[in-house]
Amino acid sequence: MPPKEPKPVSEVKPPKTPLEGGLETLKPRRRPWLWAVAVLLIALGALGAGAAVNMVKDTVAVLATNSDIPRGRVLTDEDLVTVQVHPEPGLVTLPADQRAALIGKIALADIPKGQLVNPAVFGESLIPGEGQSLVGVAVTPPQRPANKLGPGVKVQLISTPRSGDDPPADGATTSVEGTVVAVTNTQDSNLSVVDVAVPSGSAEQIAALSAAGRVAIIVKEA
Repeated sequence: MPPKEPKPVSEVKPPKTPLEGGLETLKPRRRPWLWAVAVLLIALGALGAGAAVNMVKDTVAVLATNSDIPRGRVLTDEDLVTVQVHPEPGLVTLPADQRAALIGKIALADIPKGQLVNPAVFGESLIPGEGQSLVGVAVTPPQRPANKLGPGVKVQLISTPRSGDDPPADGATTSVEGTVVAVTNTQDSNLSVVDVAVPSGSAEQIAALSAAGRVAIIVKEA
């Protein structure tokens, strides 16, 4: 039997390698959890954008100080800046459209830069005025209101009984009206020092009562 003739080199096909054979049988894998994560991220992004829009809508334009303003300084337009804030109960502010009415007023207390403007801190003249004296009254939380106590607020200072004494009879309580100039909260104690402008004739009595811890502060109606 005659031997077979070998095939020409051009007709010989090399065998498939394991890698090539594997590539022909590989199929893309589906990962449903990736789609779920993508949908969740899109939803969260939409919620965040909506919340940001609502926050911007809820803000109001108010005035704040653009520099440190010392007591007694006449306010100028450069001292003020407009900021956006969220209105909150108890937050005292001045709308930005009242800017012109505030120019030319006198600062009744030292006001730091960035402080929201409280209109009660500004007036036509300095406190104490003629016939008045400034008294520092040290009080604990039970001796003062928790809110609404700040510069320009009208208050009534009353004497309190000594520790262990009965409440005083009618007419036995000292009562002096005044105007708050500044409030300082001490860091190392529970005391607040309230600077109050009072009639000069009552200043010594209030100072003595304060030193004994026997003064309470009442905020009067505006």
